[in-house]
Amino acid sequence: MLKLNIFSLKLTEITRLTIYLLAFLISFQTRLILRPGELAGGYFEYATISLYAADIAVGLLVLAIIALLALKAGKNAFWNLKFKGRNTLLFFAGLFIFFSFISIFAANDKWLSLFRFGWFIEGVFLFLLIVFLNYNILKFFFFLGLGLFVQAGIAVWQFIAQSDFSSKWLGMALHKAEELGVSVIEISNPGELPERWLRAYGALPHPNILGAAMALAALFCLYFLLGRRPAGRIAKYAPIGALTVFFIALLASFSRSAWLGFTAGFAAIFCAVMIAKNLSKRKIMLETTLILGLIFFAFFSLYSDLVLTRIKGKGRLEDRSISERVSSSKEAWEIIKSRPFFGVGAGNYALAREKNNELRSVQDDKGIYEPVHNAFLLIWAEMGILGLTAFIGFLAACVYCLLSYLWAENNNAIFGLAIMAALAIMMNFDHFWMSLHFGVWLSFLIPALALRLSLED
Repeated sequence: MLKLNIFSLKLTEITRLTIYLLAFLISFQTRLILRPGELAGGYFEYATISLYAADIAVGLLVLAIIALLALKAGKNAFWNLKFKGRNTLLFFAGLFIFFSFISIFAANDKWLSLFRFGWFIEGVFLFLLIVFLNYNILKFFFFLGLGLFVQAGIAVWQFIAQSDFSSKWLGMALHKAEELGVSVIEISNPGELPERWLRAYGALPHPNILGAAMALAALFCLYFLLGRRPAGRIAKYAPIGALTVFFIALLASFSRSAWLGFTAGFAAIFCAVMIAKNLSKRKIMLETTLILGLIFFAFFSLYSDLVLTRIKGKGRLEDRSISERVSSSKEAWEIIKSRPFFGVGAGNYALAREKNNELRSVQDDKGIYEPVHNAFLLIWAEMGILGLTAFIGFLAACVYCLLSYLWAENNNAIFGLAIMAALAIMMNFDHFWMSLHFGVWLSFLIPALALRLSLED
């Protein structure tokens, strides 16, 4: 019996170490491609089936938790949390999984839909782990932040050097500004050839994904600056250092949706701190605002043409980007009207509008068709109104839980609400939240972290 107890304690510790490893691996796209996606005679990322390094960590966690439950060591591995709104939250999470499974039967490519369903299973499982597993949240954030810090460092270097490299171990592709299909900002003066600037990718698939990750990471840094001050001198100043690097990488991504999401979240936190009667927090907030303002002023002074091009949305590429988003939204409504209740199958959006062996989806210079640039419309198109209702219900239940803690005078819940607002805003302008592996994980990881921080406070 003693040996069993020792074994279960070691297994509990291994489980915690594995979730810290997962936190570090989440932002890296290292993967083994099992089936390359193909569409219109070319490679198609959104139909590619891959096994990611982070998936292996999740598999190890599943095995460890099954073993813990078999040994009846669950009370050592999990919190016994009974918070307000928990049952509603779990109900909608389960409902989303159910309707994503049902959508497989409507899919043209059922293998692709099945693997996409696997991503959703992982996302909900990750959510449950973050909220209920017994681990050190500060250590989790350290390893998660370390991985994102590496991404930010690569991103800043990419933009300043206007150079890139490929790495299979980082899951990183080579991007050149002169190549068609690469995300760039194009500026031109009368009588001159257009000048193309490479947007920062980090080791992620697209600058918008980098921007979203950096925006959310920066907002979490504000929580540690204002809501929970870690002990120790190094830990005390680490959040402001990380916030600075994340903010620079956010700017270098030139993602308008990420800029908007961060601005909304930051403004909500700023107003909440200013309204509160905590003078020390007001001082920190004002100092942080000044630092970020100086960084933006310096960045704008150096790259004003690029910043204004993105903000105003003027120029050949900007006009095209906006027109493609409008046309893709119209097309999404056509797909939705064809199958409004159960959708066309998870992951099968781009396959749903086939006519004369050619798709009518939005097409870029490399012949790659993209889903609609709105995560909520994409869910509706692929999993129907029932799947969309379940997902919105899941997010709303998270917000309700945070509000209940705010009403109980847990003032730090405002950070979680601000982060959820930023997430909801950004999901309205991009599809990667439901079309790419890292995006799906972020969609469940961010609500989980926001909720866990409020629960611990």
